[in-house]
Amino acid sequence: SRLSLISDDPIQRAQLSTFRSIGSMGGALLTGMLIPVIIYDNQNNLRGEQMFVIALIMGVIGLICFRFMVTNTKVRVDTTITLKEDAPKFNIVKAFNNFIHNRPAVGATLAPIATFIGMYGASTAGQILFQAYFKNAKISGLVGMISYFGVFIFSPFVSRIVKRFGKKEAVTFGSVVCALAYVLMLVLPITPDSRGLGLYVLCQVIAMLGGGIGSCLSLSTYALHSFFRKLAQGIGPSLGLVLATKLGYDASLKAAQTIEVATRMRYLVPVMYLGSYIVMIIAYGVVFNLDKKTLAQM
Repeated sequence: SRLSLISDDPIQRAQLSTFRSIGSMGGALLTGMLIPVIIYDNQNNLRGEQMFVIALIMGVIGLICFRFMVTNTKVRVDTTITLKEDAPKFNIVKAFNNFIHNRPAVGATLAPIATFIGMYGASTAGQILFQAYFKNAKISGLVGMISYFGVFIFSPFVSRIVKRFGKKEAVTFGSVVCALAYVLMLVLPITPDSRGLGLYVLCQVIAMLGGGIGSCLSLSTYALHSFFRKLAQGIGPSLGLVLATKLGYDASLKAAQTIEVATRMRYLVPVMYLGSYIVMIIAYGVVFNLDKKTLAQM
C-alpha cells in the first residue's frame, strides 16, 4: 500500500510487490509448516486451545513489524496536495460507480477475489482432507506451502517477464497452468495412501509453477481492490466450511469422518481451486484490457 510513495516506475513497483510477497511467503512458510505439527495430536484431531496462544504471539510480532515498516519507509515520490475547503466531499457511491466502469481495475480485482475465495475455501476443506482422507494432518501445512515456492522461483525474473511478455499475458498463462493442474487433481486416481498423496503433491507442484507468476505480479493495485480482497479472505474459509458441512462433514467426529465424506473432500478441494482459476483466466484474459502493447503506449 506504500508502493506509490516509494517509486513511480512500474517495473520497480512490480519488483517491490514481488519482494513484499517474498517476505509474506517466508512468514507463511515458517508458520504454515510448524503450526499444524503443534495443533494436531497423534490421532489427527485439532487441539483448538493451542490456537489462541499462537494467534496472540503472531499478532504481537505482526504489530512490531508493521510499526517498523511505517517508521522506516522512505518517501521518494512526493506529491503536492492542495486542500480546498469548498471541494466536494468524498462520495463512496460515486467512487464505486467509477470503479465498476474501469475495466482494468475490475479485472485486476476480480482475479484475486476469486483466487482468495478458492484458495482459502480449499484450504479449509484441505484440512479435513488430510485429517480424514490421508490420515496425516500434521503434514497438511507442509503440503499447503508448496504453492508459495512459486514466488521464490519467479521473483528473480519478474522484471524480465514483464518486459518480455507483459503482465496481463504472463498472469493469464500462469492461471491456465493452474487450472490444468486442478483438472488433473480431479481426474487422477488420488487414493488415500502414499501413492495418492504423491499425485496430490504433484498436482500442487504444477499449480505452483503457474501460480507463482500471478503471485509475483498481481499485488500492485490497491484501494477498492484491497477492500474486496479482504472480503474474499473472509468469505473463502466460511464458504469452504459451509460446503464441507453440506457434503456431510461433522465437526464433532473430528478426524473420524466416514470414507464417503472424506472422499467428497478429496473432490471439493480441486473444484474450489479450479473454479477460482477459471474466473482468474476470464478476469485477466478478457476483462483486464491493458496488454503489453497498450501499456507501452500509455
